[in-house]
Formats: sequence, structure tokens, C-alpha cells
Amino acid sequence: MWANLGAHAKCTIGVTFTPSATGSIKGNVTVTYSGVTPSYSPQEMSLTGTGQ
Repeated sequence: MWANLGAHAKCTIGVTFTPSATGSIKGNVTVTYSGVTPSYSPQEMSLTGTGQ
């Protein structure tokens, strides 16, 4: 999903991570943005979960 934000705008991202495979599962969420100096893009957040 893409969204455009103005300068100094804030955005909240909600993520539900529900692994379907059994055991410990890892994943990532990557947020890419442009127009920032210095560039802090992309930002990556780690996800962990346990599948049933």
C-alpha cells in the first residue's frame, strides 16, 4: 500500500503477524520513503511469532 504524506506529517502503521506454519517464524516490515536528507530510507522492523 502506498500513501503520500506532507513534510513533518506523521503516520501510524498497524501490522498483524499471524504465522500459519508451525514453530517460531520471523518476518520483516520495510518502509521506504524519499525526499529526506540525509536519507533514512528504508526503515526495517523485525517481526517474530509462533505458528500453531
